[in-house]
Amino acid sequence: MAATPTDPRHGEAETASTLTIVPTALKQVASIYTNVPNIQLEQPAFNTVIEQDLTLAINDGLDELVLDYIAAAGSRRRALTSCW
Repeated sequence: MAATPTDPRHGEAETASTLTIVPTALKQVASIYTNVPNIQLEQPAFNTVIEQDLTLAINDGLDELVLDYIAAAGSRRRALTSCW
């Protein structure tokens, strides 16, 4: 029987990588919903709207962080390479 790449007697192909760990400053994303009386927060309908607005705001902030990181890296490929 001939040896094939999946045959344990044949050996596996090898891959190597070199990683450099670069310390970076942590960034935070936050959003504040102002001028909402506590009584409204107790109402499920208002609470749902407020939670959705805050979720969208947080997602926009995270998108901005990613775009800033890509811009600083010079390209999407370089950003992914340095991120992963």
